[in-house]
Amino acid sequence: MEQKMKKITYFSLLTLAFLACGTFVSCSKDNEDEKGGHGKISVTIDESGIATQGHTFVAIDARNFYLDYIKYTVEDGHLVVTGCDDAGINGIAKIVSDVTLRGNHYEVLGIVERAFEKCKGFDTVIIPDGVRSIGGYAFGECVYLTSLTIPGSVTSIGKSAFEDCSGLTSVTIPGSVTSIGDGAFSGCSGLTSLTIPNGITSIGDYAFWGCSGLTSLTIPGSVTSIG
Repeated sequence: MEQKMKKITYFSLLTLAFLACGTFVSCSKDNEDEKGGHGKISVTIDESGIATQGHTFVAIDARNFYLDYIKYTVEDGHLVVTGCDDAGINGIAKIVSDVTLRGNHYEVLGIVERAFEKCKGFDTVIIPDGVRSIGGYAFGECVYLTSLTIPGSVTSIGKSAFEDCSGLTSVTIPGSVTSIGDGAFSGCSGLTSLTIPNGITSIGDYAFWGCSGLTSLTIPGSVTSIG
């Protein structure tokens, strides 16, 4: 409880600080480009700091910001998801596909290691087309996570990416994925079925350890290594 209060207090103070200096970005419902696919959303933040279509934006520094309580970081000309404010997310964690921030356009290309570790504020995660990698333990111990979309742009699922997500019941892995890391779905005791698409060549150690509810598993001929 004390840790939770610290997080809430930190985020509240951060919000007040940016309100005071005029860089807290309010929400506007004027223009948003919502595309099809896996909840693909483009967001624009203009020079005066107004975000499109009801999004909540808080700047941290020149490289980091929160958008709808999900933290993004500018890295080599693109964005990666690096964290979240668990107290603010309510039900659905929807990652945007790209952001135009004060004239600079950035695509969201990855979710880094431990970005959503132990987050309990959502049961659904929407990952847009364009994201290429899901880092190790990115959603580790997200015990309330029940629904997940992995788009066809993802090529790798990192070590322990969904470890102990006991609420997940089914996962569809797209054909773009070529490797499943060690322990990627270990401890997903609620998982009942899984189809591994043709194209995956390696499955890491303990990838499905502790998946006690798994009754159906399809492994294609493309797999050459099982840990």
